[in-house]
Amino acid sequence: MIAITSLANFTFVLYTSFRAWPVCPRRLDDERTLCPPRILPGLLTADEATVIVNATETAAAAIGYTTSRHKNYPTTDLPTATVFVHGGKFKDDARGAVDKARQAVARSLADRCGAVRAHLFDGFIIKYAVDGQSGLAQHGDAGRYSATVAL
Repeated sequence: MIAITSLANFTFVLYTSFRAWPVCPRRLDDERTLCPPRILPGLLTADEATVIVNATETAAAAIGYTTSRHKNYPTTDLPTATVFVHGGKFKDDARGAVDKARQAVARSLADRCGAVRAHLFDGFIIKYAVDGQSGLAQHGDAGRYSATVAL
């Protein structure tokens, strides 16, 4: 079960991008084609998802959301590092929840994709609006592997 947290017509997503050394079974292939998407059920509890959203909203109230970090696929978002600084009383619990998700995704990438020394390259929380931007088209990212965690 994926925990979904919504605040009156908004949906939040934790996005993580990883860089790693590939161990590709067939060196002529791009290992990403050999590593199809996977759903990891139960990654975060509803309480963990809620604390990430609360920390994000607290940080956004203090400094505002960014909307221009991504040239080709702009989103309303905040970097996780910003949330960990400006997330008020929720920031430490949010850091723990994000780290839990990051570790689970990194283990999955290592186990099924051959990712070696996977490390977080970019992480941010996106705020989608039902009556506005509600998602992104499929696209490539700067990281070798990407993960999206529905909150």
